[in-house]
Amino acid sequence: MLVNVMGEVARRGGGQAYMKDMILSLHDSFRVSLITDATNDPFGILHCVDKLVSVSYSYKENQNILKEILQVRRLRHQLNNINLEKGLTINNHPNIFLKKGDFNILHGFSFLDFIINENGKIKNKLLFEIIKWSRIYKIYDLADFIANSTYTKDLAGPLFRRLGISPNTIEVLYPTFRSDFVLSRKENGILSFQRINKEKKLETILEVARKYNGHFVIAGAVNDGDQEYYKKLIREKTKNVDILPNPTEEEKRNLFLNSKIFLHTNKKEHFGISIVEAMSHGLVPVVPKSGGPWVDIIKRGKFGFGYSDNEELLQALDEARKTSEVFQKQISESTARFSFDQFRSRLNALVVRKSNAAV
Repeated sequence: MLVNVMGEVARRGGGQAYMKDMILSLHDSFRVSLITDATNDPFGILHCVDKLVSVSYSYKENQNILKEILQVRRLRHQLNNINLEKGLTINNHPNIFLKKGDFNILHGFSFLDFIINENGKIKNKLLFEIIKWSRIYKIYDLADFIANSTYTKDLAGPLFRRLGISPNTIEVLYPTFRSDFVLSRKENGILSFQRINKEKKLETILEVARKYNGHFVIAGAVNDGDQEYYKKLIREKTKNVDILPNPTEEEKRNLFLNSKIFLHTNKKEHFGISIVEAMSHGLVPVVPKSGGPWVDIIKRGKFGFGYSDNEELLQALDEARKTSEVFQKQISESTARFSFDQFRSRLNALVVRKSNAAV
């Protein structure tokens, strides 16, 4: 059986890593076709793809909303003219690739993500009404969705209703990670590893670093469109903050092995796979009391510490610093629920079940 996977790979992020793991999970049991915006080897996965279909789409962080709409409309026209070989279709970016898949992946509530807060409250009601009036997403009525966290699933339910969309099902399939690293001696370093993007609220680290006696490292991808934000952080950082853009795998390895605390700053993070990877090495997570990191990963404080404001963050850092090796081991062992084997088994079961139901 053929599985058509569609999604954009023009940037580095959790959604792209999720798509890579889907393809790696499927290719042993199914033939895989990839419909994407790149003809090069995205994330080193083309050896697992039986067919590549290239479409035209150019992503840039923080680009003009009108330009984005025009690109999406042009892409929709291309997708409607592609004769996909009969099989199952998984749409990894349904907000951009406007084609109803057999499964449609929710990396957060992507249809409205740019106008909602961490609790799903709509911040721009006029733009929301325009989106709803356009009926651009009505193609997903009665569609089957896969959410990357229970937080995302809970967020999606009421927002779908507000858009006038009734999903058929929403399953939860956590992102996964694989690591060959070993636990090593931890120092009192505080690491934040995430995209260097204004949505991540990394300026919070600069604010706290001015008041806290510790060494902070901000590391992560700087995608096209994020350069100005990166330069702003460089200008405003203090001496106890280092910023490392686009680190290599070896640099990433060393950061994990020489830190004790993993600090996350985005209140609206839908999951946060870098948090899981850090925890697997025994780093103690400190995250906002919202989003997937708080709800799904550290289980509301069971496997780490949360904060609501900068004062609570300072206290959480002190508590994390005092944690024992026993607790660090418990944190590391808790990440087994996000293993690649579990992801692969669950995804293949969903695909087989859907295929059998279609017969």
